[in-house]
Amino acid sequence: MPTESNDSPRILIVDNYDSYTFNLFQYLTASNKKEPIVIRNNQYKWDEFKTDILPYVDAIVISPGPGNPNSQHDFGICSNILLESDLPIFGVCLGHQGLAAVLGGSVIKADPPMHGRLSSILHDDLPQELELTAWVDEKETNIMGLKHKSKPIWTVQFHPESICTAYGQTIVDNFCEIVKESWQKSSLPEIFNSMTVIPHPLVAKTTPKLKYKAVIQRLRYASSEDVFQTVYSKLDKCFWLDSAKVEKGLSRFSYMGCCDGPESFTVEYRLDNREITRMGKKSEKMLLPKDKTFFEYLAQIVNDTAITKDSIECDEEFDVPFIGGLVGYIGYEMKSESMKYHPEQEQFLTTSAHTVPDSSFIFADRVVIFDHQEQSIYLSTLVDTSISSSRKLQNEWLKSTTAIINSIQSDFSSQYIDKQLVKIPEIKIYHEKKEYIENINKSLYNIMEGETYEVCLTTQLTVDIKKPHPHPFEMYKHLRKRNPAPYGSYFSLGNGLHIASSSPERFLRITKNNISMKPIKGTLQRATKVNFPGSEQEIELENQRRCNHLANSEKDQSENLMIVDLIRNDLNQISVPNSVSVPHLMVVESYATVHQLVSTVESVLRPDLNAVDAIMRCFPPGIVCTKLGSMTGAPKLRTVQIIETLEQIPRGPYSGTIGFFSVNGQSDFSVVIRTAVFHNDGNKTNVAVGAGGAIVALSNPEEEFEEMILKAQSWDSLINLEINIKSNLKQDELLDIQKEANAILDQSKVHLSINEQELKVDIPGRYALEIICAQENVIEVKETRRIVLKLQDCSTASAVSSSPPIHFIVYVPPRKASPLQIFRNDGTLLDSNAFLIPQWGGIVIRDPQSEFSIEELHSLMEIFAQQLRQLLGVSPIEASKIRKLLVALISFRKTLK
Repeated sequence: MPTESNDSPRILIVDNYDSYTFNLFQYLTASNKKEPIVIRNNQYKWDEFKTDILPYVDAIVISPGPGNPNSQHDFGICSNILLESDLPIFGVCLGHQGLAAVLGGSVIKADPPMHGRLSSILHDDLPQELELTAWVDEKETNIMGLKHKSKPIWTVQFHPESICTAYGQTIVDNFCEIVKESWQKSSLPEIFNSMTVIPHPLVAKTTPKLKYKAVIQRLRYASSEDVFQTVYSKLDKCFWLDSAKVEKGLSRFSYMGCCDGPESFTVEYRLDNREITRMGKKSEKMLLPKDKTFFEYLAQIVNDTAITKDSIECDEEFDVPFIGGLVGYIGYEMKSESMKYHPEQEQFLTTSAHTVPDSSFIFADRVVIFDHQEQSIYLSTLVDTSISSSRKLQNEWLKSTTAIINSIQSDFSSQYIDKQLVKIPEIKIYHEKKEYIENINKSLYNIMEGETYEVCLTTQLTVDIKKPHPHPFEMYKHLRKRNPAPYGSYFSLGNGLHIASSSPERFLRITKNNISMKPIKGTLQRATKVNFPGSEQEIELENQRRCNHLANSEKDQSENLMIVDLIRNDLNQISVPNSVSVPHLMVVESYATVHQLVSTVESVLRPDLNAVDAIMRCFPPGIVCTKLGSMTGAPKLRTVQIIETLEQIPRGPYSGTIGFFSVNGQSDFSVVIRTAVFHNDGNKTNVAVGAGGAIVALSNPEEEFEEMILKAQSWDSLINLEINIKSNLKQDELLDIQKEANAILDQSKVHLSINEQELKVDIPGRYALEIICAQENVIEVKETRRIVLKLQDCSTASAVSSSPPIHFIVYVPPRKASPLQIFRNDGTLLDSNAFLIPQWGGIVIRDPQSEFSIEELHSLMEIFAQQLRQLLGVSPIEASKIRKLLVALISFRKTLK
């Protein structure tokens, strides 16, 4: 909260609803030794601002923001400030454009947009009257800095607050020094104590009531899947936070529990009627008052159930993040509460998920904890210190659960068989291709107009599964086998609601009031003896080469930069002043299997806030560093509003967050992606899966649509949408397939011929492609199937004779082969089912059924399409058509039988 001392100038930031404003806040606090006041550009009418606020501030900073400074909606009172105030003013981005606009200048579109990209700035000394002070090129066509002729107003188009801007803090320091030259101390009016938009605590933080004592007991290790299968899988309300993919430094613990304890309860919330339903020892339904939020309700529970380290009883040193407390999800539509910045703000179009709760939590007083690193299991239970019988009840649970886990002999996971679980009649996509591409084009228009930097456009795929059908937990087991993730989860929340998630991304973690976020952008396979030929020295040199490639990737760097700046902005609102730091910026971190380009953003949570405050102020997740892109975009509020006009459908739990608020004050939440939501719908179960991608200025609509479809099809591993095909092909079947494939590319003049053993594609005058299926023994694995994709330049006779064919060799080992990984030819991680064999110039893919899944087929064809583009200069559209053609060839999978 802002300090009340009057020993430094009072600087006011006018926020244009940008996602970088609070990075300026951090720099100004560091320079001025006093927190600025922050208001929104439409928080006050100009007359009110001019009379009640302007006389009591010493300088004004006008933030970046979306839109155009000529729009009152976008720029608010900032035009009046620039025209009528005599105070020192510093404008950034939109503030820079605004200075030119109010003086009659023209604001034109940049070509190309430079969001997240670095460039050198040429500059001159500050002039004594209006002139250009900074520009990008020698022609001075891209203006980067201006100074007013007679007023103390300076503006810059670039972002000095960005973590990568050289001398950004120095620029802010210089402005503060100018302010101090004319600063005169004056009394502070009462209005300043409440006007800032720096968040107030959701609830008053009090000394912990110490209602509970946590009793911890250790026992022998067992498979987490076996334990959940035995203890919880048949219960109506249960949870499993599942580190299915364990790697040191990335993931370590798994947690599971249910709602059968004496202190446990469930709580769910629906935005459409603002009703909270709590079920447990104290059951109730209540309507949330209009001036309250569900986040406040959660924050009160967290405050009331908090314990200290002295309240943990364990026979050994114990430091586990989750020992009991709230565990559940916050759906995307909860943005209606987390992003409501002032009473007159426009209402969101989608205000509830409707079919499922917008948020649902279990308060778990009994938790089974798996430490996968130390190969230990802990049982944790919360004892109510005010009830004498509570200790006895919880001890009985400890004893019975220990006996059950110790008695587990069978290995359910080893009994698992990869098979078709459900027959799906039809998958529905909410936005068909034409509409989805129209939405992409509208997103690109908004980017070019300066309304947003990036739009995460999504759609929803739904399928109705007739009853009876396998339990959703059986489907989750299938998912975690096919697509293990460090932040997987399974929830059964009653009334037929189940969530199965295979999320690879953490949202936010709080440990001992320290907030940590680690955006990842860029992944390459680590070279090892298994996947790279050569000596140990050669392997080390290859890993150095791959690390250097990651460290110097302009695309990965620009995306990582935008992510880091957005995270800094969110954390600056909830953190101790000047505690937000980036100890590691775009550092390559190496793990057992991969190298990753990682940044680390850390801060210290303000002492008057708790973990719910932190989640709320950063919600919904702004940027997620996966192939999926972002869940919203930037600037966050304006982009969310754009998304709503395009998608026109609730996202539900998808794009929200799943995790826990532990009674020991720690929290850890993941982003809800790669997730299926099951809910009961009469005589059938509806399954909904979200899919989409980040739209940026360079996006190609056709390719973005294809990418969305590819991502959406990855969920077939959840319900195993396998196509059962006969082993032997008939000639009429081959002709039908040939006809279907040719129909796809009838405009590209690509011709296809096929028989039982060979597929040929001819692009007249350019290239010829052959896909040949044959038996061959490779790397001491018998009965390995080989598919050779041979690409030959046929443009000229000399090319045919002089240019050797380019081969893509796919080896499909039999079922018993060890699991492998798949990487692109440049070493980029693509999938967990195969890996690159450099000396063969191809890809090795392993499938348990010795055949390609739909997802693997798409992955392979994506690689081939990329090779066409990179090696032979085929356009993106041509490459996309080639991929479509090959994916359509179901015969390609048939010939593998």
